[in-house]
Amino acid sequence: MTCRTNRKDLIIQVASDLFLEQGYESTSVRQIADEVGVTEAALYYHFKDGKRGLLQAVVDCQMPNFKYILEQCRQADSLADLMKRYEEGYSTVAPKMLPRVRWLICEYPNLDEQEKNRIHHKLTTYQAALTASIERFVVDTATAKNIAWTLICLTIGHSQVFISLDLQSVVDVPYKTLIENLAKSYP
Repeated sequence: MTCRTNRKDLIIQVASDLFLEQGYESTSVRQIADEVGVTEAALYYHFKDGKRGLLQAVVDCQMPNFKYILEQCRQADSLADLMKRYEEGYSTVAPKMLPRVRWLICEYPNLDEQEKNRIHHKLTTYQAALTASIERFVVDTATAKNIAWTLICLTIGHSQVFISLDLQSVVDVPYKTLIENLAKSYP
């Protein structure tokens, strides 16, 4: 989905902010429309499926900027370089991404199957693209898939444990160090 600046994008941004602030279930279409300054009919003009359509747009436009991270990885000339670029790309998008990932993790159990499938699709598409970048440096696709999922889980796990739970104030284990350790485990 292309994210242009217009009324539709304003609706997406407001919905994203309200979902983040109040939760998906607690946010109504009326609240979103009022906050944007449009009628509910205008909102439904842009999003025929109402709140579900808005959630899809929020996931597409406001969730992590995977494209930026993948571009960094495509420029790598070795697996270690790819992991370094992954860490740098993630670190660049993390400040905006982390609150949204936290929200998504909290809201996920409340979503219906179609909404969950949309998120699964986004993550598996990202993992497949990351796997394709990694395959250049490993002997088989299975290894590339495992490395890609390890990077994704390491990213989310580090964010949740060290940033969301503020473990970084107790123990200093930078994300970059974890990526460097992972890179050392692959020749």
